Amino acid sequence: MNPHQRTPAAAGRPRQTGATCVGLVPALVACALAACSDGGSTAGPAAVAQPVQYTDVALLLSSSSNDRQSQYTALINSLKLVNAAGQSVTVFAAQQSAEFLHLNGNIAPLLSARIPQGVYTSATMEVAGATMTCVAQNSSGGLLVSEYGSAAPGATVQLAGPITIGGARANLLLSLEIDRSAIFTSCSSMYLPAGGFAATTAVQPTFTLAPAVLAAQPSNSTNGQASNLAGLVTSVDTAAGRLGVTTEDGRAWSLDTSGSTAYQGVAALSALAPGMPLIVDMAIHPDGSLAANRVAVPDADSTALSTYHGPVIFVDASASVLQLGPALVQGQIRSTTLLYGDAISGWQFDTSAALYQTSSRFTNLANLPFTASFNASNIVPGQNVLVSNHLHYGTAPNIDPAATITLLPQTIDGTVVGIATSGSFTIYTVALAAYDLFPALAVQAAQTSTLLNPSTIYVYADSGTQQVQASAIAPGRVLRFSGLVFNDNGTLRMDCSDVFDGVAL
Repeated sequence: MNPHQRTPAAAGRPRQTGATCVGLVPALVACALAACSDGGSTAGPAAVAQPVQYTDVALLLSSSSNDRQSQYTALINSLKLVNAAGQSVTVFAAQQSAEFLHLNGNIAPLLSARIPQGVYTSATMEVAGATMTCVAQNSSGGLLVSEYGSAAPGATVQLAGPITIGGARANLLLSLEIDRSAIFTSCSSMYLPAGGFAATTAVQPTFTLAPAVLAAQPSNSTNGQASNLAGLVTSVDTAAGRLGVTTEDGRAWSLDTSGSTAYQGVAALSALAPGMPLIVDMAIHPDGSLAANRVAVPDADSTALSTYHGPVIFVDASASVLQLGPALVQGQIRSTTLLYGDAISGWQFDTSAALYQTSSRFTNLANLPFTASFNASNIVPGQNVLVSNHLHYGTAPNIDPAATITLLPQTIDGTVVGIATSGSFTIYTVALAAYDLFPALAVQAAQTSTLLNPSTIYVYADSGTQQVQASAIAPGRVLRFSGLVFNDNGTLRMDCSDVFDGVAL
């Protein structure tokens, strides 16, 4: 099967513009004080205007989704905070591009800013463009990858309460509520036309903004632990113990390393080189610094490297070919292919010589009460992978060869319908919505592996699972579970690392 691969010419590479970030400081008026007496009047001292105090602010990104979409990218021009008097300050005014769905339940640093101290009661945002992508089957049983976009969508930023900025440091979390930002009823055939965005109101970004309370030793995404973030090495400073990384959506991070940093795929910091792909776990500290906890290298060969990160949408039984859905891409392919938001109809790979591997973040795989394996015979549509390759043909009928295929954690949203135990694991039976990629794509013909019940996934949690949901897990609750998803002889099973409150199905 060779589904059509299309690179939208709509907007090309996200356009980067720059502007000066200006804080609007409330005017301070000096009042004259007068004193009177029988002998005459004497002017009192004038009030002294106090200097404006500033605070360094780190802005973090996150999102929540119920799995209806496969990608959501926004180009944000500016973010402003507004106080009760209607005066505003600019947090940033240089365009930022971010893909939010891969941060479903996760966090990532965006930027740092310096803004006046005060109490802010609302926020405004200008968005230059946004696209969302969904994947489904069409009426004839083929793949359907639909893209919706808006060139200047109206963005909403909601505050749960007033935000107080004070002291030397503050941290804010900007989270995209993806399912409130996508107004459509089903995944239908709507593509970005050449030369512009689709005329639709389906993409209206809705964010929440709140203080982020970061721990000195974070343990999960609610207190500063960012996990499974992909990027490329840009610099290595072994003397300073510092690592430079460029992310999948174009940001630059400087990570501190230490003797406690775990390295997987390479022996040490000194073994890294610019151009190598990375999967990073990091601690975002209260002072805004970033510390690498784990650095994993899925492919140590940086020669002509390209990486593709996204969901599998088809595995061909008649040939060693898989198709990846809307993907975040880096490396050589980024410099040779015109992309917008990387929301395209699919990348195809020849997998005949590929190395299959599993995220090395999970150390309990051998303890699971099932065989947790990932290989050419059990890979299924819906799994989240990172593919590396070193040869890009760019023309049909040639298919780019995959060098490595790495199974990465993903977040699923579903309803708990049963709870059981097995040894040290609690097992949650979770029902998925019909639009989730596992049930939506499992019925495709000519696939390598078939799921017996693609609408059900069994989630395995142990003492290492971070449960940050608001209340106890019980049947009937909708929750989000993050972890590695395996195909165990036709049954979906997840080794769960985190549990979050769910998003309405």
